Amino acid sequence: MHIVFAFGLLGGGREPQLQFHSRRKNPFVFVAWLFFTALCAVALSGCAADSDPRRSAAPGAQHKVASGKKGLNAPNPQQALLKADGGVMAAAAAPAGTVPTDGPFTLSSPAFKDGDVWPSKFAGSDPSRTSPPCPGQNVSPPLSWSNAPSATQSFAIFMFDPDGSNGLGVVHWVAYDIPPSKMSLSEGEASESPKTWVGGKNVVGSDRYFGPCGPAGHTLHHYVITVVATDIPPGTLMPGLTHAELTEQLRGHALAPASIVGRYTRPSS
Repeated sequence: MHIVFAFGLLGGGREPQLQFHSRRKNPFVFVAWLFFTALCAVALSGCAADSDPRRSAAPGAQHKVASGKKGLNAPNPQQALLKADGGVMAAAAAPAGTVPTDGPFTLSSPAFKDGDVWPSKFAGSDPSRTSPPCPGQNVSPPLSWSNAPSATQSFAIFMFDPDGSNGLGVVHWVAYDIPPSKMSLSEGEASESPKTWVGGKNVVGSDRYFGPCGPAGHTLHHYVITVVATDIPPGTLMPGLTHAELTEQLRGHALAPASIVGRYTRPSS
C-alpha cells in the first residue's frame, strides 16, 4: 500500500483528505501526486529567487554594491589608464624616488666588466712615488648608467678603495652636481677638471679622477665606483667638498646607488 493525497475539487472548501490507495487499483493517483509535488517545488524556488534583492537589482546597481565592499579586487580606473598608456603614465605618476618599471638603477662600463682587473692606463700617475713608480696614465674609465629614479635632479660619483691605507680606505674621486640629463662619461673625460659639473677633493687634493697607485706587492685592491642619484638640484652645493663632507650633505637626499668594481695592484717592479 502507498499513502497519497487526494485533493477535493477546487473551490469546494474541503480540506485534503488522507486516503489509502492500492497501486494496483489506482496507480494514476500516485503519478499525479508526484507531478503536483514537482510543480509546487518549482513554483516555490521561483518565488524565492524573485524576492532576492541582489538578483532583482539592475546590473549597474550590482556593480556599485560590489565595488563598495572592502576586500574586493574591484578594477581601478586609474590603474587601467596606466596600463593602457604603455607605462609612460606609470613612470610620470610614480612616487618620488621610485625607480621606473623598466629595471633597477645600474652602472656599467664598455671597457671592463664588474670585478675585472684594470689595464694600467686606468692606474694613477704620481711623480712622487718612485720606488717603484706608478705605471699608470691616470685615464678615467668610460662609464654609463641607466634607469635613474624619476625624482633625480643630479648625480654624484665616488671612487673608493676599501683596501687602501692598509684597510682604512682611500678616496680616489669625488664628483657631484652632474645634471640628470648626463647619463655617461667617455674615457678620460674625468681626468681633467670638470666644466659641466663640480669636482670634490680626493686623496691627493685634486678635483678630478686619480687612478690606483697603492703599495707595491699588495694583493689586488677593489676600486668601487658608485653613482648616486640625488634630489638636489645642480648649483646647490659648495664646490670642493671632500668625500665625508659630501656624504653628510647627501643624507636624506640620496635616492639610489649604482656601483661597479675594478681591481688593480701596483707592480713590484
